[in-house]
Amino acid sequence: MNRSIVPALVMSLLICCASALGQSGGGYDLTWSTIDGGGGTSSGGGYELTGTIGQPDASNQSAPLSGGDYGLVGGFWVPFGLVCTSHAPFDFDQDCDVDFDDLTTFMACAAGPAIAHGGPPICSPADIDGDTDIDDVDFGAFQRCFSGPGILADPNCAP
Repeated sequence: MNRSIVPALVMSLLICCASALGQSGGGYDLTWSTIDGGGGTSSGGGYELTGTIGQPDASNQSAPLSGGDYGLVGGFWVPFGLVCTSHAPFDFDQDCDVDFDDLTTFMACAAGPAIAHGGPPICSPADIDGDTDIDDVDFGAFQRCFSGPGILADPNCAP
């Protein structure tokens, strides 16, 4: 029985070594080039994205290509964090989500019904119904806009 195991082990070892040698590559040439031309439009649902193969775009992280509530940043690496072109009404810190940091600001601005907020300018957007106070009606709208940390908030979440 040992006679049949030894050749099988030797054969397995040779196959593994040959596989490793095949992965070592050789002289790869990663010369930069583009395929200019081609491309088209992809669509699904209510969304549409048009692109051209190899055509660099004129966007960067600080100036995304945008339209409506959406933005597109070209390049090879996806940025970490959220990118938005339009902020939700209660996104006080302008980080594209409505989370507990925004709730802290909202609570500091809230005075109650029929009490004009008269607080700092950051409180003005919290008065979503425009009645000069920040109360339970405004808090109801805040709840509809709450997305949570790191989750893109809907810019149309409140009337």
